Amino acid sequence: MLGRRLALITAAGLLAALVLSGCGRDGGTFVSINGEKISKDEFYNRLEKTPIPGSNVPIGQYVLDQMINEKLIVQMAKEKKVEPTEAQIKRQLDLIKKDGNLSKLLDQRQITLEEYKKELYVRQALINIVSKGVKIPDKDVKAFYDEKKSTLYTKPETVEIGAVVCKTEEKIKKADQQIKGGTEFSTVAMNLSDDEIAKRSGGKLGPVWRGRAGVPDILVDAAFKLKVGQCSEPFKVTTQDGPSWVIVKALDRKSEVVQPYNEVKDSIHEMLAFNEGQKRTDVTNLIAKRRESAKIDIKDKKYSIFSEKDKDKKSGDKKK
Repeated sequence: MLGRRLALITAAGLLAALVLSGCGRDGGTFVSINGEKISKDEFYNRLEKTPIPGSNVPIGQYVLDQMINEKLIVQMAKEKKVEPTEAQIKRQLDLIKKDGNLSKLLDQRQITLEEYKKELYVRQALINIVSKGVKIPDKDVKAFYDEKKSTLYTKPETVEIGAVVCKTEEKIKKADQQIKGGTEFSTVAMNLSDDEIAKRSGGKLGPVWRGRAGVPDILVDAAFKLKVGQCSEPFKVTTQDGPSWVIVKALDRKSEVVQPYNEVKDSIHEMLAFNEGQKRTDVTNLIAKRRESAKIDIKDKKYSIFSEKDKDKKSGDKKK
């Protein structure tokens, strides 16, 4: 359906966040269904054993493995004297804040700012390890910016849209009459949209811009002709899912924004240095070797697979 094509895809590790946020895990009631209870322990035990989508690895084991690697990365950065600085973390946060996406990201991930800073710290530690000693000339940084300015460092003009999406012309005409008669757009979308996303969201389908993949040009053109608050006349849209009838409303509009070179040059330098460092440093192999020499003692028996795995790897290497 059209709404599914327009819905924002969130790359959030929500399941992992739930496993890690086991604070208050006191075994008390987590959910009650007609008086029958599901305890927090039952919920987290099931969650930890549920496989990652597309994998046989339980999410609890995946998260633990990830956390072990993160600790090793931070330890390596400290030993190599390339620990992330406050300025590096602040720069990453400032870029996200300027985009206006920080609060949305924290809400979607269901994590605090301090938890997110810890994630940035680990990421920065790995970048610093891999890029240590790499020299990138300023002219290369500027050349990259100039080449990618129109794609990576320019946000196109966007229109935040609402839409009523119906399968028949008769139904969209009914929606049009209600909107013109004074009924709230969101109410009409919830009552008459055949698209489930449009129905649930009160018609809100997010931003569109010219050239956005997967969005019909006719819909984008209609949105850009509107002033904020205006609705289009009903029109027909055809996608691979078949024809639909649509009324679009412009909910908000944002002008094109170009990030200045001085604002992003440090991030570009860092990225180029990391890419160059990867040519001589296999990150996966780097972490694997570190695990071989690390003392990993897991107290919970159900997760001892990692201790045994690392022990077996070390034994095999010694035999060779």
